[in-house]
Amino acid sequence: MKEKTTSFQLLITLYIGILTTGMLMMPRQLYHIASLNLWLSIMIGSLLGYFSIIVITLFLHTFKNKTLTEITEETLGPYFGRALTFIFIFLTFYCEAYFVRQYTNFISTFFYPRTPNYIIIGSMVMVCCFAVYQGIEVVCRCALIALPFIILFFSLGSCLSFLEMSFENLLPILDKGLIPPLSGSAVSLAWFSEFILISLCMPFIRHSKTFLKDGFITVTTTLITLLFFIISIMLLLGALTGVPLYPYMVSVSYISIGRFFEHIEALVMAIWIVGAFVKITFYLFIIVHSSATFLRLSSYKLTALPISFLLFLFSLWIYPSSQSQFKIGSPLVNTLTILVNLCYPLFILGFVLFKKKHSAY
Repeated sequence: MKEKTTSFQLLITLYIGILTTGMLMMPRQLYHIASLNLWLSIMIGSLLGYFSIIVITLFLHTFKNKTLTEITEETLGPYFGRALTFIFIFLTFYCEAYFVRQYTNFISTFFYPRTPNYIIIGSMVMVCCFAVYQGIEVVCRCALIALPFIILFFSLGSCLSFLEMSFENLLPILDKGLIPPLSGSAVSLAWFSEFILISLCMPFIRHSKTFLKDGFITVTTTLITLLFFIISIMLLLGALTGVPLYPYMVSVSYISIGRFFEHIEALVMAIWIVGAFVKITFYLFIIVHSSATFLRLSSYKLTALPISFLLFLFSLWIYPSSQSQFKIGSPLVNTLTILVNLCYPLFILGFVLFKKKHSAY
């Protein structure tokens, strides 16, 4: 396999995807469960990120140059293994369509209400398909190029609204005990569980010896960055954090320096689109490559265009409004994400360890 990338580049790609969608979508979902203690839910959910890195490290040492879907078929056999692989591909495809629709609803709500959805969806899917066709190394390099701009402009948006913040908006702490933050951690688990998707890219990793260290550093950085941005939203909005669909956009609208530096929402949109592109492209690569492996094709590039077209059609159909996206889509996709990214790898790992233990006797 000629295409190779480093574990650090793959981790940065996931970092951008988790950060850009997490800071936009996570505050409202968490606030309705954990209230002002949502920051604790994020910290609890990050534990799954560390656990995912450990699981991938075990797979890397046990199965070299094999993806999780290939490990599934080798471990469970050609019938049950392929059936489980198909379910995984379908559920991941559904989550990907949700992400595309999430991007579409956000763009159409704030910036292009008169632009047809098929234009917004089609343009994004077309660019992502082209990036996937170029290979995983190109996808990761796009993420590396985008990283400094995303961090710079999102940090700028939070820092410029500092004068409007109040630390009293974080109080009271744990007024209803630990149950709400623990319940809210199920939401943040869905985001941090995405690190397990690197197990679908293991054959592409160059120099996997440093993966454990790089993975822990990336999960910690993701946790700190999410806490910084989401706490800054809470310091600004307080009890109003759970009211708007996109609290970060409301917090950015507070920025006003004189009369010459305000209304930077368009700048935030431009940077967020780049982050959404990175996430959607990475998910699309996972689906395309896993489908090619499932169908025993010589190259995953053969499935890039057909799957992208199906993604375009499916994204047009699901969750036509932001309200349906939040009320129906978010809980469903969070559950599916945990099933795909936590239960599925754990089941395979447990089965592998069980077979090893019994083959030793």
